Amino acid sequence: MSLSACAQAPDASTGSSAGSSTSAAGKDNSNSGEFKACMVSDSAGFNDKSFNETSLQGLNKAASDLGVKTAKVESKDDKDYATNLQSMVDAKCSIIISVGFLLEKPTLAAAKANPNVKFAIVDDNPANPPENLKPLIFNTAQSSFEAGYLASALTKTGKVATFGGMKIPTVTIFMDGFSQGVDYYNKQKHKSVQAIGWDVKKQDGQFVPQPNPFQNVSGGKATAQALLNQGADILLPVAGNAGNGALQAVKSSGGKANAIWVDGDGCKTQPAYC
Repeated sequence: MSLSACAQAPDASTGSSAGSSTSAAGKDNSNSGEFKACMVSDSAGFNDKSFNETSLQGLNKAASDLGVKTAKVESKDDKDYATNLQSMVDAKCSIIISVGFLLEKPTLAAAKANPNVKFAIVDDNPANPPENLKPLIFNTAQSSFEAGYLASALTKTGKVATFGGMKIPTVTIFMDGFSQGVDYYNKQKHKSVQAIGWDVKKQDGQFVPQPNPFQNVSGGKATAQALLNQGADILLPVAGNAGNGALQAVKSSGGKANAIWVDGDGCKTQPAYC
């Protein structure tokens, strides 16, 4: 199952909170080569096998298909965000796209400080954004709901699990949807599949240990293994690159467990585990 980038559930108004990238430039000049689209990754980097990587694919596709100019900068640490955003302002970008909820505060600050530059942010829906900042989100709980339903249909042990990289809204909404999908399966099929790793009512569960949890592959593997040890045989990691650890744990189970990948087609981003 292919699930896309996590985000806080949008309402009907979020799609028009700011202009699209074309209108944001003031005119449709993307084919003229005058439009310059720029991107700043979060600390997971552009090779995270997750939404940084797929966001970069979109930027590269815009360059090849539309002829726009592009620039990008990869963040190595959370402390890099403000500096990297400013470097894109200095590069005279038509629009600057930041990737990830972790960039919310620096992106808001940059957008407010540069009202004549257009910004967009993947995986975030900040409250009262300025006119020059567009959230790029959709209701990811719907896709993870399907994952929870699917996992419930496939489990042999009667237990399925999810875990996150960090306890932030754009991660936990995925975990909410997964658990709700399990609940719906149970109601529809009169079953009693148990979802572990996340408690929707308590809004608490399993997360990859610090530091750099989205990059902590060994931590992701340990977290996944703990859930497997509790009897889960299908996992949904919502942990970026750290989710690779879950795939390692599942592969080492000798076919007793499976995983559903997040943020992209796992058979393309993770062919060794397909």
